[in-house]
Amino acid sequence: MFKKENIAIFPLLSALPIVHGFSWGEEAPNMSEAYSDPNLVEIRVSGFLKTLGANASSIVVKINPNNNPLKDRNVMEITKKLLKRKFTDSGEVEVYANTIFTKLKDVVLTVKPADCAICILYFENELREKFVGLIHCSAKETDELLPRKTIEYLKKNYLVDPATIKIGITPAISKEYFYVNPGEISEDNWNGFMQKKNDLIFLDIIGNVRNQLEGSGIQAKNIQYFDVDTFASALVGKTFSHRMAEDLGLPNGRYIVAVGLNSGTY
Repeated sequence: MFKKENIAIFPLLSALPIVHGFSWGEEAPNMSEAYSDPNLVEIRVSGFLKTLGANASSIVVKINPNNNPLKDRNVMEITKKLLKRKFTDSGEVEVYANTIFTKLKDVVLTVKPADCAICILYFENELREKFVGLIHCSAKETDELLPRKTIEYLKKNYLVDPATIKIGITPAISKEYFYVNPGEISEDNWNGFMQKKNDLIFLDIIGNVRNQLEGSGIQAKNIQYFDVDTFASALVGKTFSHRMAEDLGLPNGRYIVAVGLNSGTY
């Protein structure tokens, strides 16, 4: 479902007190400073967030899954203290967790994937405080059971009822195109979601993510996903795919996923 041209949203999440969406379509530009000028990326991200309806004064917090120089925990709440970090060249606060969430209303959480499945979360704790979050589900993080561990963390530390959590899962690379070598994953964590072929293991990332979420108590009706392959979509210019770019020697890039609480939410 498209909110406006080149921005998709989840109908399941559209009635909630949040702004959310991801860039998608033939005119959706690269959103990563790794592949474009940081100043240009800042302008693109700002325009994207404006279209979503995010407050112009919101601080943009971005997941960087590539390294962890600050030794961030893999699941972490975004607090006002964390917002004191130095901004990147493209005007964002960078964190090195793969699950982030917040109850702050002047913050937009983002991540810039190419092939990974991204979970957009909305939930409330026992005090009825509202939260939004993101889970970056690469094959590595899925193999390490991050979706399941995230829900367990929220249950234990925030007393969240999993049955009330709502989740949208963005497009990701399908098992038709994504493979790893034997020994790169724990095969026991992929039962029913892998296929061995020609000495390679092809993985169903979204299927595994959904299975972990539902196994943690998330109701199937509260999970919505786009059954769209990033590799195939990148081939026709609708998004970016790291695997496609690497395999075929074509230009690389990233789209953006964002979520934040409405500024008027109390």
